[in-house]
Amino acid sequence: MKFKQIRSPLISDNGKWVTYSTKPDRGNGEVIAVHTETGKAYTIKRGANPIITKNGAYVAAAVEPDFAALEKWAGGKDKKNKKKKPKNGLALLDTNTGKITSFEKVKAYKFSDDSRWLFYCLLPGEKKEDKKAEGKKAEEKKTEKKKDKKKSGEKKPDTSTLVLRHLKDGKEIRVEKTTAVLFDPSSLFLAY
Repeated sequence: MKFKQIRSPLISDNGKWVTYSTKPDRGNGEVIAVHTETGKAYTIKRGANPIITKNGAYVAAAVEPDFAALEKWAGGKDKKNKKKKPKNGLALLDTNTGKITSFEKVKAYKFSDDSRWLFYCLLPGEKKEDKKAEGKKAEEKKTEKKKDKKKSGEKKPDTSTLVLRHLKDGKEIRVEKTTAVLFDPSSLFLAY
């Protein structure tokens, strides 16, 4: 059970950084970034699916929920309540300093080709309602949504908040209700 598999190996375009993830059969995985010349290594705990900038300056990886917390959710009463299910996050590693910046509830992420930008999409927010009124409102909304779907024949696309982060200074631009996002090859434009 403790034997780890190596997954998602990548090397930066300049050949100075290699990153990969390791995952045991049961338990938490990790992402490891290694400098090819010095052997210096950084670890992102519970990391998976790493990506690396072309210049090797940054590594981003999904941060999976703790394995024990997921097992507890899957085997217990919490499974019925989707809001309590642990969600993936994102870790951004600066390979020059070793600093890791964390983000919560992230569903997708990508670097620009010029190694200057990172975009990530947040999972939809969870609405907080009064528990007494929640039951009636939820039933009414479900009935209305079913009627609307039958009438239109279309399914509404899932939307999320897009966050565009400048890697050097950490400044961010947020765009609400996006369904898709793409950098152009020159990294001068972002379409969403």
